[in-house]
Amino acid sequence: MTALPVALAASPAHADEPPDPPPPPSFSVAFQGANRDLWTLDTAGTPHDRGLGMAARTSPSATFTCAGGCRTTIAFQANTGVLWLLDLQTGLATNTGIRMAAGTSPSASSTLAGAVKIAYRGTNGHLWTYVVGSAPVDSNRPMLNSPSMSRPLNFSREAAIAYQSPSGNLMCVVDSAGDNSCPGVAMDPATSPSITVIGSTGLLDGVAVAYQSADHVLYTYNSVKRTNPRIDLNLTPGAGPGAGADGLIGPDGSGEIQVSFRAVTSALWRVTPDISFQESWTVGVAAGTTPSVQPWVLAFQGSDGHLWTEASFAAPVPSSALMAAGTSPALY
Repeated sequence: MTALPVALAASPAHADEPPDPPPPPSFSVAFQGANRDLWTLDTAGTPHDRGLGMAARTSPSATFTCAGGCRTTIAFQANTGVLWLLDLQTGLATNTGIRMAAGTSPSASSTLAGAVKIAYRGTNGHLWTYVVGSAPVDSNRPMLNSPSMSRPLNFSREAAIAYQSPSGNLMCVVDSAGDNSCPGVAMDPATSPSITVIGSTGLLDGVAVAYQSADHVLYTYNSVKRTNPRIDLNLTPGAGPGAGADGLIGPDGSGEIQVSFRAVTSALWRVTPDISFQESWTVGVAAGTTPSVQPWVLAFQGSDGHLWTEASFAAPVPSSALMAAGTSPALY
């Protein structure tokens, strides 16, 4: 029988004690505000309306690059259905002219050379990529919903992309060499996978993917171990998990992954499957949304519609910012 997560009244519950976390990190968040503009939350916790309209029920993605100067770039689908980019260093917003599938969100990363790279679902239903300064590239691979792209791997391999294939609803990965495989089980067709780079004691890093199966259970794929374990925790249908590396190497020599999601109770959960660590809060996550995960940090839309954050195993904290229904934040 599959175990159901149970929301806790106060402190986190866990099977094993986690390692001591690092000092509280400094982070910022991009999100779609209740007025459907792109907003950011700065490191002081102050929200800023960027005055750029977003498409309904879509979410932004942010990446940090250092080609021609270091900068943070936010990618989002504008309310015109077109991919836009916002350079936070210059404040310059760019209309790429690239049309996206309605209701989908881009995933931002970079190339090994440091150029901004975007993965997205095109209007023809295929997985596309766009490197700033080049033409968009159609992979000719049909996909559902939105893709998730990792950062480049170990300074030697390009980013990998996870997506849901409409053929069998399988979780698929395009690796750093551009090769495609579908190592996952059938997914909840209303959800998207989340990918992150994990460290390794070997010469090259790998990636890990978290996703919701068709029977609404958490799965994680590890490209180093080539395993795809079922984690007996139930997710709310239509609300996929968010994944992030925790920066630690497990006993088997591959990196560990943190996963956060909306449980069937609506409560916020975070797990590190490799060490059987689990924690949950009574704070609810908004329906149809996915938390954003970075090492020791979470950002999510609460059931009250506000943007919430949690850092270094402290209690989740609400911001004053209200988010648009059905949208998810992006840490950067």
